[in-house]
Parts: sequence; structure tokens; C-alpha cells
Amino acid sequence: MNSKFSFLGYSKIARRIIFIFICGAIIPVGALSILSYGRVTENLYEQSQRRLRQSAKALGMSVYERLLFLETDMKMTASSFSEFQSAADLKNFQKSSGGLDKRFRSMAIVTGENNETALFGSMKKPPEPSPEEIQHMLTGKTLVAISPVSKRQSIVWMMTFLSPQNPETGILAGEIETVYLWGIGHKNALPPLVELVISDSAKNVLISSILNPGGLLNQSFGRSAISISKPIEWESDGQTFLVKSWPLFLKPVFFTGEWTITLVQSKEDIFAPVNEFQRTFSLIIIMTFLLVALLSAFFIRKSLVPVGALKEGTIRIANGDFNTKVDVVNKDELGELALSFNSMAEKLNKQFKMLNVMADIDKAILSTLETEKIIDTIFKRMPEVFPCDRIVICLFNTGERTTASAFIGSGREKSEKKDKTTLFSHSDLELFEGKPEYLLFHLKDSTPDFLKGFDEEGIQLFLILPIYAKEKLSALIAIGYVDSRELNMKEVFEHLQMADQIAVALSNADLVRDLNQLNLGTLTALARTVDAKSSWTAGHSERVTEYTLAVGGAMGLNERELETLQRAALLHDIGKIGVSADILDKTAKLDDTEFREIQTHSRLGARILEPIGAYSEAIPIILQHHERHDGTGYPYGLIGDSILIGARIIAVCDVYDALTNDRPYRKAWDQEKVIDLIKKESGKQFDPKVVEVFMSTVVSPEET
Repeated sequence: MNSKFSFLGYSKIARRIIFIFICGAIIPVGALSILSYGRVTENLYEQSQRRLRQSAKALGMSVYERLLFLETDMKMTASSFSEFQSAADLKNFQKSSGGLDKRFRSMAIVTGENNETALFGSMKKPPEPSPEEIQHMLTGKTLVAISPVSKRQSIVWMMTFLSPQNPETGILAGEIETVYLWGIGHKNALPPLVELVISDSAKNVLISSILNPGGLLNQSFGRSAISISKPIEWESDGQTFLVKSWPLFLKPVFFTGEWTITLVQSKEDIFAPVNEFQRTFSLIIIMTFLLVALLSAFFIRKSLVPVGALKEGTIRIANGDFNTKVDVVNKDELGELALSFNSMAEKLNKQFKMLNVMADIDKAILSTLETEKIIDTIFKRMPEVFPCDRIVICLFNTGERTTASAFIGSGREKSEKKDKTTLFSHSDLELFEGKPEYLLFHLKDSTPDFLKGFDEEGIQLFLILPIYAKEKLSALIAIGYVDSRELNMKEVFEHLQMADQIAVALSNADLVRDLNQLNLGTLTALARTVDAKSSWTAGHSERVTEYTLAVGGAMGLNERELETLQRAALLHDIGKIGVSADILDKTAKLDDTEFREIQTHSRLGARILEPIGAYSEAIPIILQHHERHDGTGYPYGLIGDSILIGARIIAVCDVYDALTNDRPYRKAWDQEKVIDLIKKESGKQFDPKVVEVFMSTVVSPEET
């Protein structure tokens, strides 16, 4: 378009409008009215279908997430049951059940047909699990069962064995709180004027906002109720309803039939806006005829330019270009609309940028389980979303609530991270006794002791975001600003969302660290059990592991290979559990039969560990640690590099520790004699490369 053109030559639209009014505006506008009404009606109906379908899906996913959360509650409760030693312990559990009574109406342990131990609440008799359901729970999974109580509601049960390995300990059963499971009362749970029916595969009504849902369930809609393209209608009491459903498949996890989330909405409610639109539209048409006839010539030229600009801007916004700006100089509503459009585009740009960066931060945080990497990610990405002047993350030391490791950054992009130890006074810790979601401190008024070391660079305001784990303060994030401004609730809420994600990431990192420590402790206990079979081998497996890891690290093995090597070294002699103690402690030379029994320990060790899938990579190393480089070893007579590198390393370290310690049939050798033997056997019994690294890492240069 070119504003220098004459009025009639300005655009085809302008000439067409003049022609329409000359030829007669009534027929075209009337036709447009009918078409618009029909189109609005059709679009509204399609939108209602889509909204109902999306709402049904969202509600189904929400119910599934709550079921998974309840399953976690059940398993945690079952795992902690072994800690109950008395009635007092049980009473304490009831008082500190972590909000279970808000998610379960009641919970009890069922150990027989009429033997129940109530944990809290007054429990009705749960349904008796079938043999198939019991088999499902024996795999360590959770069972969901249904007990109908009325035409509009059923009791939903969740059950699991306290110990699948020991079913006699009983079943933990809980009656799920209806308000929590279905999200009743949660804001925006359902669109306005929409009714809900949830049923199971047997058409039992789990929850219904309809007085008589039986007619709806008895009418089979099939998969059409899920489709977006096919409208499904249901008639009841002279009214027509739009129906959309969403299936929720629960059998693989909870061994219960498919649940169906069904939402219905009256067509009368759907088309109420259309009826209002029809009434007002008629009046608008009449007024339009009069006004446009008088003012069309003026407004066509004045309006088409800004309208075109707004249209182009809208298209760019629709295509994701949120940097769009509309340049309109009109000092009228179009000019105001342009300003509002530009303001909307700016807010959308900021909002989508924040969402994208938040998503990137979430992905980066949750993709790692290492605390250091999580903290580095926070310092790197947080300033992109929350521009500030200071970021401090304090991690409380395990078992010590007055000392924390503080990581400090300037809050600007590419800032360096500093760390130091900070102390929390009793008055500091009192601030968090009520478990507040956040705290605001204007430093000109008062400064807690723990913030005094972080208020450099003129910081005037700190937003404190505490992170709790197991009902205790485990970490906190302090965000500082130079200007002492007031944060609005939207900003605080966005900060809290980020703190929640960080809390999840740190909790996952702590959990993995605890599991690794538990795994290593278990391996060490197994190794000590083996070594304890003979007083002569006490500590042998742990010393061999220490030597093995030193050699493996020096040879460039990666972290995963070293972890596998550690497991193999700790358990390399576990097969000796099956060897007679008389042979292990025999002071005289072993005969052929006894020696053959000793040789079985590598195969026996591999067979003992075979059921443990996590040790599958360590088993071949254990099996081969008595193979010799020249092929004369056992059990397979492997030669050279066909022997796993881990087995070759353990072979050297095993012989070294065995010879430098007393045995029932001999005294410990001198260090020099052992070293000479290992060098002599290099290329025969041992891999020369391993021997070379062993001498430079385990044995000091002076000794070699």
C-alpha cells in the first residue's frame, strides 16, 4: 500500500467497499451476518470439543501423577515399617506421617483375614486381592482396587506388600482421599459448566458430578469420544450434551482396568454466547449501515494503513516473531491499539523468553546428579531469567545444621563462582523454624548473621528461598539486589518455581550419593565376610581393591571402568565361601584334589554373583583373575590380551598382597623378594604393562 495514491486508487479493498455500498450493502452485509453467525457457531463448537478433550486428558494425567505420588508414599511407608519397635513408635509415625492423612483417609497393615493394624484413620474392610493381584504385588509393584459405595462414588484402595520377599509380614493398605485423588476444589481443574464422570473398565463410577451417571455409562461411544474430529452427543432429560472421554491405562503399573475420564457440557451452555452474539449483531448491522455509508470515504483511507500494519504484526506474532513492533502515528483508537499491541508483543517476548530459559535451566539441572554441576548450571543460567546483583547458594553439611558451604556469584552472566564456609547462629536458624516459603530482608533495617558476609557491592535487599529435605532445612538460595525495591508476588512465585526445581535436583543428587555409599558399603561387607572365613585373610580384599584402583587409574581407565574394577576387586574371592575352611587354613602343602577345589572358587564366585544384573560386567573379571599371561592359568587358560584388563590388574595386586602377608602354610615374604618375583613373572604369569604400572604406583621407586 502507498498513502500517496488517490482514494479510489489506494487499494482494491477501498474500491470494493465503495462498489458494495453503491450496488447495495444490505444483501452482502446480510449474507456476511449469516455466514459469520454460522462460522462463530461452528468454531465455538469445535473449540468446546477441543477444550473438553484437552481437559479430560489433563485431568487424566493429573490423576495418574497423583497415583504415582501415592505409590511413592506407600513404598516409603512400607520401607519404614521395619523401624516400628513398639506402640510408641507407631504412635509417633501417626503424628509425623508427612501429610499422609491428607492424601489417604486411612491406612492399615493387613496380616490376615481379620487382622489389621491401623496406622491412622478408621479403615473399612479393603477388598481381598485375587491370586493374580497378589502375584503383581509380589513383584514389588502397587495394586489399585475399587469398592463401589454408591451410584456416584467408589472407594479407591492402594495396596502393597511390606516386603515382597517376605509376604507374611503383611499388606500395607490405604484408602485414598477422594478430594486429593480427583483434585476436587483445585482451581481451574475443569472448564466452567462442565460435568465430570470417572469410571473403571467394569463401568463402576469412581466419581461423578452428575446425579445419575448410569445413562451416560450405559451408552457406548467407543473411541469416537476420544477423537477431536467426530462430535459425540448425549441426550438426557430433554437436554443435549457434548461428550469427550480420555482413557487412563493403569494395568501395567497398578494392575487395575482402564479408567475413563469423561467430561460433558450442555449444548445450551455452549451456544449461550452465540445467542447473545446474535441479538447484539443485528443491532450492530443496522448501525453499521448508517455509519459506514456516511463515514466510509473518510475512514477507508485513514484506517487501512494501520489495519494493514496491525495485520502484518499479528501474522508475525503468530509465526513466533515476538520482537514485532507496529509503527502507527494515528492519535485515535487505532494508535492506542497499536501501543497496546506493541506492549503485548513486548510482554509475550519477555514471557516466552523466560519460559524457554526456564525450560533450558530445568533440563540442564535435571540432566545431572552431581551437586557441583547443578550449582554451576544455576550460576550460569539463572541471571538470564532473574537479573540480580548477587546469588548465594548455601548447602548445609550432613549432620551439622550450623555450618554450610556457601557458593557466591555476582548475579551477572559469566561471573566467577566463589565458595566459602559460613556459620548459622541460633537466631538465624529460628527464622526457618516455621518453614516459610521465602523471606525478604532489607539490609538497611536488619541483617541476619549469615547474610553479613554476602552484602558486599552495596546489596540492599535479599530474597531468601529455603529448601527443605526430610522436614529440615537442607539448603537455601539468597538472591540480592542493589536497589531496595519491592518484589511483586509474580516475581516471588517465579523464584519459588526455580527453587522447587533446584530442590528436586539437589535431592536427586543426595539420593544417588547415598545409594552409591550403600552399594559400596554392601560390597565391602561382602568382602569382609569372605575374608573373615579365615583369620589369615583379614583385610585382604580391601587392600587388593586399593592397589587395583591405583593401578587402574594410572592406566587411564574411565570412571565406569574403575567402578566395575572396584566391585570385581572387592568380590574377587567371594567364591571361597564354598571352599572348605580346612583347605583354606591347611598348613601343609595341598594335594591335587584340594588344589582342584581351591581352583573352583573363581567359577563359584561368578555363579554366586550371576543373579545380580548390576555386577554383570564385574563377573568376567572375577572369573579370569587367576588366568596367566602365558596361558597356563585357570579356569580357561586364556592368553595375553584375551584376558580382561581388570583381571590382569587384580592378578598382580592379589599375588602382591598374598605374599606380603602371613598365610597358614608360610610366613610373609620380604618386600624385596616379592618385587623380584613379580618382575620375574612379568610376561609369564603377569602382563608386563600392568607390572610396569604397578611398580610405579603401588611400589615406591626406592623399593623397585
